Amino acid sequence: MKRIWLSLCALLLVTVGGLFAWWLSTEFEITLQSSSGGTLYCEKITVHPFQKVKIYISPEKRSTKYTLESITVNGEDCTAAVRLESLTLEHIWGDQVVEATFCVSEAPAAPASAVFV
Repeated sequence: MKRIWLSLCALLLVTVGGLFAWWLSTEFEITLQSSSGGTLYCEKITVHPFQKVKIYISPEKRSTKYTLESITVNGEDCTAAVRLESLTLEHIWGDQVVEATFCVSEAPAAPASAVFV
């Protein structure tokens, strides 16, 4: 009985070690694409399986103010998941292509200077 128990423990140790080595050697790529009017950037462009990454959305706010029109991940619309100009991708399993489209905002751009009284 003791020999069977030790064999099972050894098998479990080898399996877990193999999975950990596979996890360390596997990386998925995050590709960011955006239209004119804004940019996307993220913390890292390669991630291990099941990690998460935060995508930051930065519309241009110069003379013409832009806003995010839509954002997709691998072709799936994720615009509703955007919070505070960022999108978090969780439980990543595979390469991710993030595409953003920006449009001209109807609201006028805020002035670049402030007036203090």
